[in-house]
Amino acid sequence: MRPSHPAPIVRAMRIVRLPLVLALAACAAAPSRENVPPALQPFTEAAQFLAPGFESYSFAIDRDPDLDSEVEHWLQVHVARSGSDFQKPKDLGAGRCRGVEVRDYGAVRLPAPLFADGEPTTQIAGVPVWLGKGDAIHFDQKEPLWTAIVDGRFHVRSHDRDELEAALRRTGRLEEIVRPFAAVAFVPADSQRVLCLLPRPGDSAYWNRPIPLEPMVIAFCPERRLLMFHRQPLPREFGADPKDVVASRRIDGWTIDEQVMSSEITEVWVRLTSLHLFGLAIFV
Repeated sequence: MRPSHPAPIVRAMRIVRLPLVLALAACAAAPSRENVPPALQPFTEAAQFLAPGFESYSFAIDRDPDLDSEVEHWLQVHVARSGSDFQKPKDLGAGRCRGVEVRDYGAVRLPAPLFADGEPTTQIAGVPVWLGKGDAIHFDQKEPLWTAIVDGRFHVRSHDRDELEAALRRTGRLEEIVRPFAAVAFVPADSQRVLCLLPRPGDSAYWNRPIPLEPMVIAFCPERRLLMFHRQPLPREFGADPKDVVASRRIDGWTIDEQVMSSEITEVWVRLTSLHLFGLAIFV
């Protein structure tokens, strides 16, 4: 026989329980910056759409052309990306991979999805989604590409509808994603691009693609500095251009190779290099 409680006490318990449940749910859903280095903290919101366990992650500050502006204007965008199962491209540009890209436009005007004109193709969990083609730079242009627009702030893109649907559940936590990459603790705060790479033993170094042999981190910094954090000797595909100035040092068991890229290097080259190191096969 269950003990009885006075009705006022039961009502009070119910009143207290509802705000408590809502508060706990809010705490669980809110992204955390704990254990995330300063260089990666601006990507905390975008990382909600990513999941742990992918072979590669990329975090970059990019500029997108504002196609809606009558004058030349650029939009700053924080780009977070996951990737696995990298393939050769079917044509010019980047090959296909399994993963998700998130473009966070913050408070600036959100552009329309590229290569996906007209009304949304469908909705996933109430979010408008367009089906188009890849842009050849980040995605294979011969493959279908799903793009969701979320909160008037994020473009979430994937070749795979199932990956996009999983991303829109927003269960990702940046501190969990970077946990296997201890070297992120040493990444400079002013880094503009950070790559976190797991070993890819099943991948092939065709076209001199750099294949990681261990968890490693790569950072692109101002003044054309490129830092590579590793413990084992790097394969030759990670080698520096002979014209570059190369320095090497050790910290807490990590080797940090620093390259100063030549002054002829352009932003386009830096973007293509980071995508190449991320794992994409690019045919140009």
